[in-house]
Amino acid sequence: MLILTIVSYRKYIKYAIYQLIIVLFSMLPVIFIGENIVRNPILSIIATSISVFNFIVCIILCTKDIKEAIIRKFHM
Repeated sequence: MLILTIVSYRKYIKYAIYQLIIVLFSMLPVIFIGENIVRNPILSIIATSISVFNFIVCIILCTKDIKEAIIRKFHM
């Protein structure tokens, strides 16, 4: 998703919603670590960190466009 965001800088708004969903799903390993389901938490922490970093980069690239897209999609 990060590569798609950087390559298609003008059209990445459609990827912003997908990245928001990916960040929400990437929080599942954190819950699994808390419940001691995961045997090796290092990989889960790395994956979650990459997902959050990717989302932050997406927001930094164009905050105004993301805000408009979220308002349009969720009718806020």
